[in-house]
Amino acid sequence: MSFKSRSLQLKKGKARLRTRAKKPKTLATESLSIAGGKTRTITFKLSKKARKSVRKKSTKVTLTVDLGAGGKATKNLKLKR
Repeated sequence: MSFKSRSLQLKKGKARLRTRAKKPKTLATESLSIAGGKTRTITFKLSKKARKSVRKKSTKVTLTVDLGAGGKATKNLKLKR
């Protein structure tokens, strides 16, 4: 997913990839920094345990990017094999 910073300052934050279930599991977390007005592509590396939990053909997940005062964005996605 690409994420664009709307601020003109450098922003630091975290991106989290979680399953969409009654008890969501965190699959991956990534620290990031985005320069003002720039776009950043976020790539996650799933652990062996996370890969095992998403073994089905497709899994519904939620991606949350939190940049503190810079804002928060959430997007629902599907992981496909």
